[in-house]
Amino acid sequence: MPRWSPLDPEIDRRFVQDLNEGGEEALAALYDRYAERLYDYCLTLTWESKAAADLVHDTFIDAYRRAPRMRDRTQLRAWLYGAARRRCLQRGRARGLYWDWMDQPGVVIDSETGLTVPGLSELFESALSRLDFADQEVLLLALRHGLSGLGLAAVLGVPARRAATRLAQARARGEAVVAEEAQALSRQCADRAIVRAREPAEAGAEMDAFEADEHGENCLDCRRRARVAIGPLYALAPAPVLPVALRHRVLHTATDPELAGHRADIAARGGGLTPDGMPHQPDVPSHTARRWLFAGGGAAGALVTALVAVLVMGPGITVAPNLEWPFQPQPRPTASPAAPDTEEPVALPPGGAPPAGGRPGDAGPPGPRNEEPTPAPGRGPQTPVPPRPGQLVVGPDVLTLRPGQSVGHLTLTAVQGPVLWNATSSSVLVSLSESTGTVPLGSEVKVDVKLARGLLRLPGEATVTFAAETGAEQQIKVTWGLSLL
Repeated sequence: MPRWSPLDPEIDRRFVQDLNEGGEEALAALYDRYAERLYDYCLTLTWESKAAADLVHDTFIDAYRRAPRMRDRTQLRAWLYGAARRRCLQRGRARGLYWDWMDQPGVVIDSETGLTVPGLSELFESALSRLDFADQEVLLLALRHGLSGLGLAAVLGVPARRAATRLAQARARGEAVVAEEAQALSRQCADRAIVRAREPAEAGAEMDAFEADEHGENCLDCRRRARVAIGPLYALAPAPVLPVALRHRVLHTATDPELAGHRADIAARGGGLTPDGMPHQPDVPSHTARRWLFAGGGAAGALVTALVAVLVMGPGITVAPNLEWPFQPQPRPTASPAAPDTEEPVALPPGGAPPAGGRPGDAGPPGPRNEEPTPAPGRGPQTPVPPRPGQLVVGPDVLTLRPGQSVGHLTLTAVQGPVLWNATSSSVLVSLSESTGTVPLGSEVKVDVKLARGLLRLPGEATVTFAAETGAEQQIKVTWGLSLL
């Protein structure tokens, strides 16, 4: 059972001030006050006495160089435990807690319950085996080493509220498993008693509930185990013996001028410090890493949500107009020009002569008609014959826009004569640089096909219809894939 001196924050403040002045006496006094505690903590985590001694040595050398950097100088104890914890975790994955119970066999170490070392160790080890390492460690720091509040939070590298929550939950789970293990050990004790009391032929028979209750009331060891809680188990565990040569080794390494490089290497292996000057724990992400983690998680979540939406809605879905950016309607192409009015045929009366006054329904008296004689071929001026309309050819038949591409090109060509054309789109997402025009014979016209930009552009397709003045139409298919802005 450890017999450590009580802690005082004001003494820690004076220690830090003396360390800042670089005195060897300050390091010696600091070692005398905390060496046994730190050695007990490191040996409990590492299970090896030599490794624990090396870790305690490096912790004091690191504290001699960097402990005065802490902002709150009353947290020197938390600084030392935090530095030792980081070095223990850097050695590898912890297997649990360890104590050497063989130093005091058969000795009563709990005056209230009267449990001896074998009974206490059996109950403690069986209870710890059912707790994970996080619960074991937080109970070790709080119940055995007296760390709580801001000190416990600084050692674990978490906020004070989270540290208090972890401690409360670990203590509740620890009390529950100790009570269950005490009951299990009482049943085993009762089984052994029943076996000894019965005949050899009935040795394999199980006892009933009445016999178990009666044994639990009469057995002194079972009554003692029922009164044990998780706190005394941690406090009553045996304290290891500190190596005698460790103090001289620490003071020699800290003061020998030839070991300056070795001291710098020890401090470098201690890792970085938090903004408050406390050792940064390897199992706690830094503030910068936490911000990047949140930002990357948000971006990844948005991307996954978009991909899930695309898979659910299907590849043929089109984007609603309210998802477009910059949230304004796209201009539609103008309608095709109206064809010129044609004159209706005039019905001739019997005899073949047209009615007086021209068209039917015209008012006015009949008058002489002024008709120009048709000139004979080769004589006088002739009316020019308009060119015959040509055929419109548009290519390619399918225009595919790659991810990130918002503009494509179509080529219009006139065959056998000039062409007057117009075009319309089946989707508001697709617009043309020109919706009408003329293609001279033997020339080509480039028309840009523009796809509306948006925050999220889902896969889709549209049809652009080109119509010539002859009435012939040609449809061009425009397709595009998934794209993010």
